Amino acid sequence: WLRLPKSNLIPRAREDRAILMQCIGIALVFWVGVRMSQTYVSTKKIELHFLLPTNQAFHQAPPRNMSIQLRGRGWDMLYDYLLGARIHLTYDLTQRNSIRLDEKRLLNEIRENVNADDLSFSNLTHSDIRISLEPKMQKWVPIRPISDLSYSPGYYLSGNVKVAPDSIQISGPASKIGPTYEWPTATLTLQDLKDDYKGFV
Repeated sequence: WLRLPKSNLIPRAREDRAILMQCIGIALVFWVGVRMSQTYVSTKKIELHFLLPTNQAFHQAPPRNMSIQLRGRGWDMLYDYLLGARIHLTYDLTQRNSIRLDEKRLLNEIRENVNADDLSFSNLTHSDIRISLEPKMQKWVPIRPISDLSYSPGYYLSGNVKVAPDSIQISGPASKIGPTYEWPTATLTLQDLKDDYKGFV
């Protein structure tokens, strides 16, 4: 048996550990560099915002969210994500009654809002959005409760089903608000009723 002084082993162990950590760090740098130089595909979310006059409403509500696939090197993808995980596109309709967002226009505006140049795009979820406005209307309409009720033997309603509040104010495009004269609830389904019921629908 050969015994070495413990005081000689401790510095050697610390030196070996330092060399090991340096080797691991160098290997990690090379590994990250290789991985981030490869090509990746990811999906980027796009939010659409519209500025409208107070007396106008959408004839048909446009999508408020879209997505697009980005393809590029890992470094470019990471740089773009860190500077903005989402793209926000805003359109001003305060001076016009309609607008068309075709694929070419959308791609150009998306490209202007992406933070890296060497990215390619594909699979835009909405490639042709047509937006038109019409006068905005609001009015009060009664709520009509829809119910599917069954009763225990010997029990029945003592009056009509009551809902509170009994009316609501709705607003939107005149072409859709004008012909609306009531607002039905979701169907309330209850079985074997024999007691008063109060709840939410």
